[in-house]
Amino acid sequence: MNSTQTNTDLDAYNVSNPPATWDDITEDGRASIIICIVQVFSMILLLTLNPLCLLVLRRVDNIQDTTKVFLRSLTMADLGVGIFYSLPITVSALSGDWLFGDVLCMLQALLQPVCFGSSILSLFLLTIDRYISVVYALRYPSIVTETRARVAVCCAWGINLSLTIWNGFEARWFALYDSIALECDFANSNAHFLRIMVIYMCLLLSTMLAILATYIRLLMISRRHARRIHADNQVALGANQHARQNRKYLNTFLIMVVSGMLGNLLPSLFTIVLLLQHVELTQALFFSLVVMPIQTNSWLNVMIYYLRNKDIRQATRAVLISFSTFFKRVLLCRRN
Repeated sequence: MNSTQTNTDLDAYNVSNPPATWDDITEDGRASIIICIVQVFSMILLLTLNPLCLLVLRRVDNIQDTTKVFLRSLTMADLGVGIFYSLPITVSALSGDWLFGDVLCMLQALLQPVCFGSSILSLFLLTIDRYISVVYALRYPSIVTETRARVAVCCAWGINLSLTIWNGFEARWFALYDSIALECDFANSNAHFLRIMVIYMCLLLSTMLAILATYIRLLMISRRHARRIHADNQVALGANQHARQNRKYLNTFLIMVVSGMLGNLLPSLFTIVLLLQHVELTQALFFSLVVMPIQTNSWLNVMIYYLRNKDIRQATRAVLISFSTFFKRVLLCRRN
């Protein structure tokens, strides 16, 4: 038996194809690479910033306990977006397929709409909390109690869960993985999916309009108070000096409302328009118009509200320093 290889076999064995350059990759391949990179970055932000803020809230003493209830609800909803939406999408984008099985596919279809809706409703409850604290400042402790705040949060999450369960019954609990959206949804037809999106967008639109109306009312009250303060202190400050009003919270809240509208309302609107126009959805188009705004809003809430608050910034710094000290001690113990 001749076990030696011929020269032709050796040449064929030794020849290796050079690695493909960026120009050799197709447009779909480039889009997939960019989606994977951006998706990994978004997932890291969602799964690090939101748990960090939950830890920070425990150390902040200057925020009322009732407000903390709404803030925790908002942060938990954003963290749920990271766990049940961003993490599976990232794995699907990297692998090109759904790797979690049918049970987790149904679990994602059930829980991700709950997290989306609870984020907006938590922002709405936080708006009402701030409105009562401004308009009914003296009666605020008796109107907004911690028990009532928790009941309101449970009702908000219960409403979203009930709508999702109803959607599951409508689809006969059939969760289907969409290779374009990289996610699982309860949808047995395009008409059913379109009907669900219209209902979801109507709820979002009504909630966002209520938030905007409340913000405008707060802004009018703030301006009226500023004029009164300026009139009372005009003599003491001088004719050419003006009392400068601190509107940092209102500006912060406006940014949160606008980001919430862009991150939750516009993706639903884009999806409905694309379905009605029978536009052929590509993965890059769906990712840029729907997936990315939703994820960005969930970690941008942390950047906007938490990092613009002085007390929370100080608590965040203290938590990071404690974590750094802990890891340094662990490294020193391992070296010794």
